[in-house]
Amino acid sequence: MEDINLIPGELRSQRANEERAKSLLIVSVVLLIVSFIFSGGVYVYKMLLEKNIAEISYQVTSEEEKIKNLAGVESKMMVLGGMLPEGVSLTELSSETETKVAIGGITPSYNVLAELIKNITEDAKTSASIFDYPELTSVSLKEDINRIEFSMNLFLKKDALKDNGAK
Repeated sequence: MEDINLIPGELRSQRANEERAKSLLIVSVVLLIVSFIFSGGVYVYKMLLEKNIAEISYQVTSEEEKIKNLAGVESKMMVLGGMLPEGVSLTELSSETETKVAIGGITPSYNVLAELIKNITEDAKTSASIFDYPELTSVSLKEDINRIEFSMNLFLKKDALKDNGAK
């Protein structure tokens, strides 16, 4: 027996077109949602990159300021060379803050270290000095080289590192 289809041909094609349109609409909505999600992800990624750039820019500015301070410290700390007793070698110099410089080094004996501290303290009493006072932070005997290793903070007078040297 033969199947008889009572639905007219143009109605069948219209239903098929409606089904295709419905499928196309669903696919379009899904693609629209996916594109919104993708756009949101790109936006969030862009915001994170901008935040990272701002943080890195701040760090670069901070490091540049430290380098500038260190250049000022280097030129101003040349005066320290005249205070070093014979046998003292500086191994470290860093600008901690505008009024504090950390130094480290080695000496042949505790007496030479005491002489260095005395020299800095005596210089600090003069009005032309950039130093306020020294603070010894660590001392240790390095038996393998038969030397004394030390580190100290040199506190500076206010604005001592400024180019004009104003106090």
